[in-house]
Amino acid sequence: MIKLFGYSKEEFTSGEVSYDKVVHEDDVDRVAQEVSRYSSEEGRSEFVHEPYRIITRDGGVKWVDDRTYIRRGEKNQITHYQGIVLDITDRVQAEEELRLAKEETERINHHLVETTTVAKELALQAEVANAAKSEFLANMSHEIRTPMNDVVGMADLLLDTRLTFEQREYAETIQNCADATTTRRFGGTGLGLTIAKNLAEMMNGDIGVESVEGEGSTFWFTAVFQKQSPCNVPVVGISELIRCSRILVIGESKTSLRSLTITLDSWSCRYVEARDTQSALEMLYTAVHERDPFRVGDTILVIMGRLGKRNEAARLKRLGFSAFLTKPIKRSSLYECLLKILGAEELVADYEREGKIKSHGVSETQKPEFRLLLAEDNPINQKVALKILEKSGYRADSVADGWEALKSLESIPYDLVLMDCQMPKMDGYEAARQIRDPASNVLNHDVPIIALTAHAMKGDREKCLEAGMNDYVVKPVNAGTLVESIGKWLRDDEEELSSHPTQPQGAEAIPQAIKGVPEECLFDQQALLDRLSGDKALLEEIVDGFLKDAPHRIDAMKKAVNKGDAQEIQRQAHTLKGAAANVEALALQRTAARLEEAGTIGDLDSAASLVFNLSKDLDTLSNILRPSVISNERK
Repeated sequence: MIKLFGYSKEEFTSGEVSYDKVVHEDDVDRVAQEVSRYSSEEGRSEFVHEPYRIITRDGGVKWVDDRTYIRRGEKNQITHYQGIVLDITDRVQAEEELRLAKEETERINHHLVETTTVAKELALQAEVANAAKSEFLANMSHEIRTPMNDVVGMADLLLDTRLTFEQREYAETIQNCADATTTRRFGGTGLGLTIAKNLAEMMNGDIGVESVEGEGSTFWFTAVFQKQSPCNVPVVGISELIRCSRILVIGESKTSLRSLTITLDSWSCRYVEARDTQSALEMLYTAVHERDPFRVGDTILVIMGRLGKRNEAARLKRLGFSAFLTKPIKRSSLYECLLKILGAEELVADYEREGKIKSHGVSETQKPEFRLLLAEDNPINQKVALKILEKSGYRADSVADGWEALKSLESIPYDLVLMDCQMPKMDGYEAARQIRDPASNVLNHDVPIIALTAHAMKGDREKCLEAGMNDYVVKPVNAGTLVESIGKWLRDDEEELSSHPTQPQGAEAIPQAIKGVPEECLFDQQALLDRLSGDKALLEEIVDGFLKDAPHRIDAMKKAVNKGDAQEIQRQAHTLKGAAANVEALALQRTAARLEEAGTIGDLDSAASLVFNLSKDLDTLSNILRPSVISNERK
C-alpha cells in the first residue's frame, strides 16, 4: 500500500493521513456507506467494495479493487479493519477503451444503415429515371419514323415525275411534313435538327435558322450536288384497267391520303376519299344506289399499314383482304398491286421485267410445315406463346428449362427454338452454348434460336449473340413481333438472311418497365387485347390462368421472407413479374419488379413490405377480373 499510495507507514499509523482522505472525492461517500452497511450486518467478517478511485501522494488517480476484513474484540465490537487493495487501473482503462470502441462501432453501423437506405432510394430513383429515358427514346423513334414515312413517299413521287408544276406541289407537301415534326407547341429535343445538320455537312453544305419573335423561324440549308447529264426517262403507260376502276381510299392521315390521291390523279383514276369507316360505308351504299359501284361483283379490299409480313397473310385473308401494301407506299408497289388484284397478271410480268419492286399479295403465301420448340418456365408466358404460334399456323412443343430443351433437340430435328433466358436448372444462355457446341448430342447445331427476354437494354443483345442465339424478342411477347421474327428465320424465299438479328425498336430497345403508366393502373385490358390480336377468348383464358397461379407465387414469397431466403424471393418475383407483364397487370408488374430488386440485394425488410403490397394488389385485381372471366365462361 505504501508503494501504491505513495505515503509512508508512519503517516498512516500516526493518523496524519486517514484512508478516507485518499479516496477520490466522487467515490468517498459511496465507500463510506458500503463500510457502514457491511459493518452493521451481524456475523459479517469481510466484504468487497465496488471498484473506486484513490488519490496518490503525487496527485495521481488510480482505480483499486478492495477486499476488507472486519476485526472485532472480545465483546464483538469492531476494533479495526484490514484489507487487500489491488491496483486495477490498467484493467479499467482497457474496459473503457473497449466501451468507447463498441460505441464507435455502433455509430458506424448506424451510419452504414442510413447510407444503405439512401443508396436504395437513389437506386429506385435511377430506375424511374431510366424508365423515363427509355420512354423518351421510344417516343423520339416513333416521332422521327412517322414523318419520315411521308417524306420517303413524297420523295418517291418527286423522282418519278418531271419537273412540272406538279413537282412544286410535291416539294411543298414534303416541307409541310417536316414542319409538322419540328413546330410542336412545347418544342422538341433538337434531335431532328442534329440529324439535319449532319446530313447537310455530309453533302458539303451548311444549315442555319433565321428567327423573328412572334412571327416564326425559317430554317435553311445548302448542299453541293454534281450536275447530272440529261437523260430520257421512259414513261410507263398506265393500264386502262386501273384508269377505269372506281377506287375508294380510306385513311385518317391527311398527308398519307394526299400522297395516294396525287398518284391516283397522275394516273387519271376515278377515286373518292373517306376519313373513317363510317363515311366509307356510306359511300359504298351510295355508289351502289347510284349504280356506279366501286367494283362489279365483290368489292376488292387492300389493307395499307406496317403489316408487311408474310406471317400475317392467313389472318388477313380470313378477314377478306386480297392484298396488303406496306407503308411508306411507293408508286411502283401500288401500281403492281392494283394490276394483280384486278387480274392483269400479264401486265404484272411486264412490269417486273422492267425492274419494279415486287409486292406481296395476301393470297399468295402458304406456310410450309415447320416444327418449333418453346423453352419457357413461366406457365402464363408459355400459354401465351403457344396460343400465338397455334393461331399463326405453327406446330410447337414446350419444355420448362434449358436442360429439357437439350434433351428434346437430341431426339427431334426442330426448325427453330424460342428460348427464355432465365430458367431454373439451366438458363437459356447456357442451353444455347451447348446447342452450338459440336460435342453436344443435339441433331442440328445450327438451328435458329430466338431469345425471349424481359431485359433488352444495352449489352443484353450482345449477351444473347455471344451465347449463340440468332435473334431476340422482348417480353411480354407481342404476337406480331414474335411471328415476324420467326418468319424472318424460317423464310424460304430467295432473300438471304442477315447474319445479325434485327435491332429492337428504339435506340437500343424498349426495356420492359411500365412506361408512362400511373401507379394506380391495375390492368390494361385494351393493351392485352391488342397484343393478342383481338382474341377475347384467349384473353379470358390467359387472365384466368394468371389468377390461379399468382397466389401460389405470393405464398412462396411469404415463406421465403420468413426463412430469410432472398434468392427464392428474387426467383419467384421475377417469374411473377413476367406473368403480370403478359396479362398487362401493370401495378403488379411494377411491385414485382421492385420485389425482385429487393431479393437481388438481400433487402428482406423491404421484401416483406412489398410482398404484403403485392398480395393486396392481387386481391383487388381478382375482385375486378374474376367476375368477368366467370361470367364469360358461363355464356
